[in-house]
Amino acid sequence: MKGKKGNDVDKLPFLIHANYRKITSDEYQIICDYLKYTNSEQILIKTKEVTIRKLFDFPKRNAWVSTGCNAITRFSLINEQDNLWRYFIDSKEVHLPRQLEPYLTTQNVMDVVYTDTLPLVISVNNHFLADFKQDFKQFHFAREITFPPVNALIQESGQQLVKFIKVRKETLEEYKLNRSFSLWGSGVICVGLIVCALSLFVIAIFFPWLMLFGGLTFFVGVYLLYRPYIFRKRYQQDIRCVVGKPKRLGLFGEFDKGKKHNISLAGIDLIYPSHWEPFLEYEIDQAINIDMYANGYVVRQGRYLSLHEEARRYPYKRYGKNLMLMITSFFLMLLLHFYEPVHLPARLIFHWLNGENYRHTTNYTELEVMPLQVGDYIAVKGVGMCYVPIDLIEKGNRFDFLPFDCSGIYWNNISPSPIPESDIVEKVFSLSTTVKQQLYFNNLDHKVNQQLRREIMKSGMNLLDNFSDIILKTNSLCPLNNECFRLKSALVNLSDTYEWSVLVARAKNGKLAGINVILRPGGAETLEKLVNETTSFYINREIEKAAALLNSPLPRGVLLISEEGKQFVDLVSFHSPVIDSYTPLQKWQELQKLSDILMHTPFEAKGIITKLFVDAKGTRHIILHSKPSSMLLLRYISAFLLNLVLMATFILNFILVITRKRINKWRLKSIRQYYEHCFNIVSSSDQQKNI
Repeated sequence: MKGKKGNDVDKLPFLIHANYRKITSDEYQIICDYLKYTNSEQILIKTKEVTIRKLFDFPKRNAWVSTGCNAITRFSLINEQDNLWRYFIDSKEVHLPRQLEPYLTTQNVMDVVYTDTLPLVISVNNHFLADFKQDFKQFHFAREITFPPVNALIQESGQQLVKFIKVRKETLEEYKLNRSFSLWGSGVICVGLIVCALSLFVIAIFFPWLMLFGGLTFFVGVYLLYRPYIFRKRYQQDIRCVVGKPKRLGLFGEFDKGKKHNISLAGIDLIYPSHWEPFLEYEIDQAINIDMYANGYVVRQGRYLSLHEEARRYPYKRYGKNLMLMITSFFLMLLLHFYEPVHLPARLIFHWLNGENYRHTTNYTELEVMPLQVGDYIAVKGVGMCYVPIDLIEKGNRFDFLPFDCSGIYWNNISPSPIPESDIVEKVFSLSTTVKQQLYFNNLDHKVNQQLRREIMKSGMNLLDNFSDIILKTNSLCPLNNECFRLKSALVNLSDTYEWSVLVARAKNGKLAGINVILRPGGAETLEKLVNETTSFYINREIEKAAALLNSPLPRGVLLISEEGKQFVDLVSFHSPVIDSYTPLQKWQELQKLSDILMHTPFEAKGIITKLFVDAKGTRHIILHSKPSSMLLLRYISAFLLNLVLMATFILNFILVITRKRINKWRLKSIRQYYEHCFNIVSSSDQQKNI
């Protein structure tokens, strides 16, 4: 329905959104009567160039009536013969019947009907044109109005003469000050940067689309940010240039207490920038040039007061959008630093730009002295040792018994370390074996009568037929008094003594030979758990010692490490569920078997060198990254470019925020000093003339 409204009515600059309705038949008849009387006197306007005959057209029967609120300004074009009033809602001219003029206030609620000539006001503040039907014949225009070739004049009530000079567009400086710059452009740029950063963490199928969407959003934000400058002519407002004497009392100044200055010109209340207030008294009641917007906001007055000059000499720098961009880019750089480091994409991109420098070798000595640099692509084959990081146990216990990580290969020509051995593990194995053999009877070679043993087992009890052997092997594993405290206490409770040392002495002297111990089912289970806990502690400690020993490569040599954690050895994964369920003793045995294999194992390593250095032991470290696929390379390039954009955005906007805050801090003070200097010069010259 809105598309059917009159174009001019739809574009009237009301302060709030206008309401629309169809014209009634009574209103249409009143308007037609009024226009008949008006058009009976033809208006002939003569100018220097052309003569224009102007008639008012009748509205359509289905015309729209718009109801809105705004101020109405009137201008008088005068000469010696007659005058002609023209009425404006901001910069839009309308036709106002003179009968409705006395009811104008500062802000007016009015009904406006569209005609092909000018929009016609039919009611003002609840006073309607129909109320004055009998007065139509008294209202007429002069038959002919001849304008002189000079500029028109604006007159208010025949008292204040104002010379109308021209209408111009606001300058770039005035445009920047007048327009309230929003944060939409910078907000859209931030959204684009966030989408681009998040695209680096999604799966490959969504990456290009999200990156494309983020890039387009970024450029749309840049367009929105600079659109007001590129197409500023479309948004520049009209400024009316006049010459007149501003007065302290405005037409509506006494009713509008919100006005700060109460200065008017030809019935128009003038609105001034607040920092001009101390300097307005210098030019009151003097004929001066005044440039103002349609709403009465003054942008230039007299010789010195000028927003254009202020913005040119002391520009106001807005930094809200810069602050938003700086904060967003900073947090995105932190995100990429922790989750997508920039150094790897940068190295791979430089390698891609410089081209491949392919190196291949199967000789350790040749690789140790080969001239290499970051970005080279190497392929190495040989027999070496799987490298074991020192802090293996601290990395979440991925391999709590396995000291080998074949994503790193230590390669030299020195014989590898021997297979790990441990006397403590042997003692653990001996203790565990004797306890299990006595708790779980499975042969007939025992000292106790077999029939008695079977009867004991049928009753649910357990028989320890060699208790002294368990005592001696426990003491051998834990010779110190503060070791295996819980296991020793349990064994003491099963005997008729109260101290561990006395029990060990009796076992060594053979006084416990032939003594059997009968355990209830709960006691046997508790004893087995205590033995397993004790032996597990000692075995795990020995595994850590062996891992540290195997993890100490000899000086010199070459260390090849996969930056991605890929294995250089073709073996079954070590952390399979079967191995993870091994007992500590089984893990030790698995460690011995793997150390025999992985201390001297064939390997094949290839990739792009991303880091290269020699440590204090003379070992050459070569960090490799597999050659990226096209999609991965595109992701790396995007990450690298995004980091560059974020870094440039952060640095640029950080500098702009700091400098603009400093400039704005002293701006008003500098402007006041400038005006004080200008008006002091004027005052001094006036005093000299009077003298």
